[in-house]
Amino acid sequence: MAISTLGTVGVWSAITWKPIWIAAGPTGDIILTVVLLFVSAAWPISLVWIWFSKPRSTNADRKARTSSYSGSNRANAA
Repeated sequence: MAISTLGTVGVWSAITWKPIWIAAGPTGDIILTVVLLFVSAAWPISLVWIWFSKPRSTNADRKARTSSYSGSNRANAA
């Protein structure tokens, strides 16, 4: 999430930097505006995507982590 946020801030900082905006000219203003709108829309979408893509632990996962038995699981598989 931090990388996504820093990336968005970096793109915004670079594009809205006055020398770049002036160098783009009138036609470039439209392109830069579209890029800013795209980045602005993609940022919250990426945050939601990252949030929901985190693996959720199940009861079986918690039991496996807290199990004190360090032997083979071969007997359980049969």
